[in-house]
Amino acid sequence: MKSLARTLLPLCGVIVLSFWYLGYVGGHLFDVMPAKTGQKADRHAVALYLSGDMGFHAGLGPAIADRLTAHGIPVVAENSLHFFRVRRTPEQTGAMIADGLRRAIAIDPQARLLLLGQSFGADVIAPSLPYVPNELRRRIAFVGLIVPGGTREWRASPSEIFSIGEPEEDASLAGRKLSWVPLLCIHGAEERSSLCPSLRQPNATTVRLPGGHELHHDADSASGILLQAIDRTLALPVHPA
Repeated sequence: MKSLARTLLPLCGVIVLSFWYLGYVGGHLFDVMPAKTGQKADRHAVALYLSGDMGFHAGLGPAIADRLTAHGIPVVAENSLHFFRVRRTPEQTGAMIADGLRRAIAIDPQARLLLLGQSFGADVIAPSLPYVPNELRRRIAFVGLIVPGGTREWRASPSEIFSIGEPEEDASLAGRKLSWVPLLCIHGAEERSSLCPSLRQPNATTVRLPGGHELHHDADSASGILLQAIDRTLALPVHPA
């Protein structure tokens, strides 16, 4: 028994530290990553980035955000593992997105807002946007979805160890209603279930990259496609709300 305890205690410690590092326990919901270089005077933008279900300290999220900041775009990074450790509703998620957008505006009040999501974070954007106040929603110039699934859940946990069996919803209906803003959807060629192929509205561009849900961990390709789409959007004239 003592031998078992000596084995389990360090293991439990490692698990707790991992949960803390990922933001599942403790930590902040939002972090701000300042731009590393200046933007063109007529193309100010700030991004709100909703992470995947492993939080913002794992996966492609940190690498993509780093490339955004190197491109002159500050990032407000949200930790989905932290926020969705309890089951949320679209209304609650819309309020969280609104909070993140206000933080983005505080960085640059004149900036155009980019709403980006990866995996779990991409899944929850479309059904939650109707609950974002109109004055904030009108400020969104671009939505980017990176590997959204064909279904969604409203609770997250590390490697789904506490969220197995969560109810799943079809993602396509809400996704097709996202028709009022330039929309980019990136998915993996080997993914079995993705929202992207169902997005056929005129404002949507879908891009298929090699690999499955992890896109071969190729942050350069995903970031390159994302930044090209953002630059095209920011080059468009701004119409009064």
